[in-house]
Amino acid sequence: MVGEDSSPAEIGRSIQAHARAMTAMSQELGSRIDAAASKLSQQARMLKILVWLLAIHAGFGFLVMAALGSFGVMGYLASRQAAVGMQVQSDSAAMVGKLLPGFRLEDQSGTQVTNREFEGKVVLLNFWATWCGPCRTEMPWFVEFQERYRESGFTVLAVSMDQEGWEVVRPFIEQQGLNFPVFVGDRDFGDAFGGVNVLPITFIVDRTGKITARHRGLVKKSEYEKEIEALL
Repeated sequence: MVGEDSSPAEIGRSIQAHARAMTAMSQELGSRIDAAASKLSQQARMLKILVWLLAIHAGFGFLVMAALGSFGVMGYLASRQAAVGMQVQSDSAAMVGKLLPGFRLEDQSGTQVTNREFEGKVVLLNFWATWCGPCRTEMPWFVEFQERYRESGFTVLAVSMDQEGWEVVRPFIEQQGLNFPVFVGDRDFGDAFGGVNVLPITFIVDRTGKITARHRGLVKKSEYEKEIEALL
């Protein structure tokens, strides 16, 4: 303690002691602050890592749920498409035994042609497209059938389903030397025959106008010949 009667030397020593005590306290307080800051920094880093993990987990979960949802939607759409495809196939197959639907179409010469012009003939009615590989395979057969059976009351009728229409069909006719009537159809026309969901689709029609056979896709040339000759 420093009293009123303390000497200057004693006062000086007391001040120095207080200064050392204050320095020590400041150092201890600084150390505690540093330790607290370090601890907070570690906690902040841990919190940041935890946030990242939660975000990754949440993102992964979202992706999983999205994938499952997308597979569910895709599965539903696939099942619906398959059901529609089977219905269309069944409808076109159901045309067998029915009369050829009436139609009016423009042929490659620009002439309006109706189904009545082919009454009393055996008809091979083919739905095709210029881009269809199996259709291209069949075309030379149909040219041959038209040449061989024409005098016996037979004709091929080819209905193109090309969206580009005559722009692509006319050059194809010239390149392939098609010798039978060719038309450009649309979806409504195809629907009249039970729907055209694949190409080629071919109908064989007898002299009374009744559809006796339907072929979906490429079939053997000999099968066509057998069916045609049985009706002539």
